[in-house]
Amino acid sequence: MVHLSTSRTHSAMLFPTPVGKSYSCQESSVELKNGDSSATVLLRVFQVQPFIFKGDDFGPEYECSSHGVGSFRDETAPIAVGSTLAIVVLLTVTGYGIYRYFKVEKVQYDTME
Repeated sequence: MVHLSTSRTHSAMLFPTPVGKSYSCQESSVELKNGDSSATVLLRVFQVQPFIFKGDDFGPEYECSSHGVGSFRDETAPIAVGSTLAIVVLLTVTGYGIYRYFKVEKVQYDTME
């Protein structure tokens, strides 16, 4: 028998839910680990009440995100936009430096007395 558990840090929340609401999801997976052993539990069509709620019914539903728990967010667009902006800024500064070097008249300070 292998005992598996979720992460023990407080920053790793499985199902973040506002107080007074129940967490509802169509599909979610939870990864369990213990040293070299690991497993994934797939949960489908479930609802949990994470806080004490008076009565036998669930509180108002709080729907999970469409990406599911533990899934990554695609960062392609922000990286592409940030890289493009950085390149445009560098080209603008370089172009302005070249323009100043060749087109702006140089002041001869040695003639001043």
